[in-house]
Amino acid sequence: MSQCFIIDEKIQQQLEKQDSLDVAFVNLYDGKPLILNIHTQTEGKLLIRTDSMEVAGDIVQDLCSFINVQDLESLAEFPVEMEELKTVIKKVNDYNEVRLHLAADMAESIRNAKTFIVKAEDARILGDM
Repeated sequence: MSQCFIIDEKIQQQLEKQDSLDVAFVNLYDGKPLILNIHTQTEGKLLIRTDSMEVAGDIVQDLCSFINVQDLESLAEFPVEMEELKTVIKKVNDYNEVRLHLAADMAESIRNAKTFIVKAEDARILGDM
């Protein structure tokens, strides 16, 4: 933890003596909280609480690299990001509907133009202007 976070030496010594670890940090990039809960004796689980998917991914990657883990079972929930993704997907679907509507209108216009060209050619041949 001392390699990745700025921690006072006294606090670090106290943390090393504990069986579980509950620490809170502030992300210096966006000022949002980062909370780590580690309970090695009872569950062997690490809980990372942050709103940043990038920060969570970096922590998991650094931890796996540090303890030399190749395959890790994990669960991630980012409700804010999921809402943004749903909004983007809805916009994409709306744009796709508009694109399909425009494509259908264009095909109808082309069909009408072909019909008018044939009728104009027939009228020219018959001399019925």
